[in-house]
Amino acid sequence: MAPHVPFGTSFTIAAWVHADSQGNNDRLVGQGDHFNLYFSSSNKVAFGMLDGWQPNSNGVRVIDAGTHPDYTWTLYVGVVEAGVGNSTLRLYKDGVEVASQSFAQTFTNPGTCRFYMGHMPGASSCTDTQVDEFARVDAMLDDVRVYGRALSAGEVGLLFVEPDTHGVVP
Repeated sequence: MAPHVPFGTSFTIAAWVHADSQGNNDRLVGQGDHFNLYFSSSNKVAFGMLDGWQPNSNGVRVIDAGTHPDYTWTLYVGVVEAGVGNSTLRLYKDGVEVASQSFAQTFTNPGTCRFYMGHMPGASSCTDTQVDEFARVDAMLDDVRVYGRALSAGEVGLLFVEPDTHGVVP
């Protein structure tokens, strides 16, 4: 758990993920009840807003078109690109955009939400102080990054080809 991350209205969350089959709504990384990369149903990775352990009731989410490959390092990047009175969410898998969704609203950043990797607390995940992160998520995360702006498709592609040791599994 980290203190409040100063997201703007446009931002990017990126993480390399190595996991086996996952359950519904297991958070990988994200900001409380705001935007998260998480496992949704059928072993798919989603990017969107969560209300506690469930997807936001407004349906603000983008779901990866394919299932997460078991025991393989995969890069997921969620982007919120805000305009005047609208926002576009994009989800990338291994440097390629796999889903997007636009909304006629600009999302505001709840400055009180904490940034988490792994487990979602049982109470409000914006104000809760539990420190049992990484519980109940059978996954490894590497090179987690948060950008205070929306990365372009080209920049996301560069994250995928950037040299790193995430592919080396002991």
